[in-house]
Amino acid sequence: RKPNILFILSDDEGLADIHCYGALRFETPRIDALAAGGMRFDTCYSTPLCGPSRCQILTGRYPFRTGMTSNTTGDAIKPANEVMLPRLLKPAGYATASVGKWNQLPLQPGDFGFDEYLRFQGSGVYWNEGPGHGDHYTVNGQDKPLAKGVYLPDVMPDWLADFIGRHKDQPWYAHYAMSHIHMPLRPTPDGPKGNRRGPGLIYAWNINYMDTLVGRIIDVLEKLKLRERTL
Repeated sequence: RKPNILFILSDDEGLADIHCYGALRFETPRIDALAAGGMRFDTCYSTPLCGPSRCQILTGRYPFRTGMTSNTTGDAIKPANEVMLPRLLKPAGYATASVGKWNQLPLQPGDFGFDEYLRFQGSGVYWNEGPGHGDHYTVNGQDKPLAKGVYLPDVMPDWLADFIGRHKDQPWYAHYAMSHIHMPLRPTPDGPKGNRRGPGLIYAWNINYMDTLVGRIIDVLEKLKLRERTL
């Protein structure tokens, strides 16, 4: 049976933030459990910018080949000259989804072959703070209202869980681009309140919450009995 593929990407996070890579200040038990049960890589090549890194992952090509060498050169990427992973997997019978960050890349995930997608307005825009600032997100080309008091990073794994549930009987590929550790940092629903909201403390709570969201998706796989069939 063809394996499901779940790619989870964190944005603007360093090795000093993950416990299994030696972090002393943060606890990341759900990510550590994935590392303990799989492979952990400690040498890689990466462009230290969010847009080019995501482009590299999705195309398998270096930035000097695609032309996306910075966050402002995404227009070099076009469906006519770059093949992203969903276009390769679709003929093999995979359902495909992109959820999370797409900013800096051009057009929409659907233009590059994703069957379904959810994207948001930008880094730090996770709470509905009025018209034009977090009041909506986009699903398959349609704007959806974000209710007051709802934390958008909570919406993303719920949407992904629905996608997985609907396609549990066929192979699927999901690209989950998290971003809430990217600046500007915003408080998490369970984070510090009032004058305890120092930047370092908010960062720590975001690391913890990221780990919680990873665990939430793993729990979905376990519940649907897909864990051992998913890379």
